[in-house]
Amino acid sequence: MRYHLWFVQRYPKRRVRTVALWFIDPPLAQAQGVIVHGDLTLRVTPVVLPRVPAEVLLDDPRTACFAAGADRGPWSDEELCRRVAKALRAGQAENAPRRVDTSTALPGGCTPCTAPRYA
Repeated sequence: MRYHLWFVQRYPKRRVRTVALWFIDPPLAQAQGVIVHGDLTLRVTPVVLPRVPAEVLLDDPRTACFAAGADRGPWSDEELCRRVAKALRAGQAENAPRRVDTSTALPGGCTPCTAPRYA
């Protein structure tokens, strides 16, 4: 919630969206699409990466970095890695990269990390 509020305050003219990325099925209490804290209500879009086709994430330079954790479909691990690397290189060449704070859900809970985002 703090990340979301920080982005809203930092970029008041932009729409800020919060997405919870999971590598496993989240606990039911954390899988909800809404967080309520006092009078503040925050909508969160939960995404379980292994349920998302990697091919879909590779189509957009802004989501290609998450494809490695997605459903690889018929591709081998090596083929998926090759496609992710290619998409990331193409995204860097076409767009100026920006960094954005994200949280990834691991079996031990949420771990803050920094991931590249391509605008």
